[in-house]
Amino acid sequence: MSVPWRSNLVPRRSPRSSTLATTPGRRELRLRQEYFFVSASLQDILRRQMQYYGDLPSLPDRAAIQLNDTHPSIAIPELMRLLIDIHNLPWDVAWQTTVGTFSYTNHTLLPEALETWPVALFERVLPRHLDIIYRINAQHLEAARERGVVNGGDAAVSIIDERHGRHVAWGISPSSARIESTASRRSIPS
Repeated sequence: MSVPWRSNLVPRRSPRSSTLATTPGRRELRLRQEYFFVSASLQDILRRQMQYYGDLPSLPDRAAIQLNDTHPSIAIPELMRLLIDIHNLPWDVAWQTTVGTFSYTNHTLLPEALETWPVALFERVLPRHLDIIYRINAQHLEAARERGVVNGGDAAVSIIDERHGRHVAWGISPSSARIESTASRRSIPS
């Protein structure tokens, strides 16, 4: 995979989280760094899965990816992209593989603790990932409506935050087999 901006990723240290909201250039750098390292890791996992087992749908039976913070959440759409665009799996098979592979732990599940990215940044830097996030969001909203979970409308559970300048408020819940909030010390099946 050719990454024209790869040389700008590694020489710099990752910016501190406290400076990200006020510096768009650092925020973009952070997204590019996260994507680069997440993609490399996932490509290695998929390569090994194919090398040793010969198929990708069985990945959840052989690998578990634990996201321990919201920062590596780009891994969800990246795994979907790799499974669909590179390995030609149908959406539903890729989705089941992704959901079965990922689990999520965070210190809190409060919305203000979730990482957000401006939609415009995603449109510019990772447009295919944004397409995938929109589709995941549509599925998530549909499932919430079917379960009667939507209290306060779609905005209450949407991954795309339309209220505060269109941000991807990437909640992990629609794409993880297990979610754990260490603040409450309880697991929440998704």
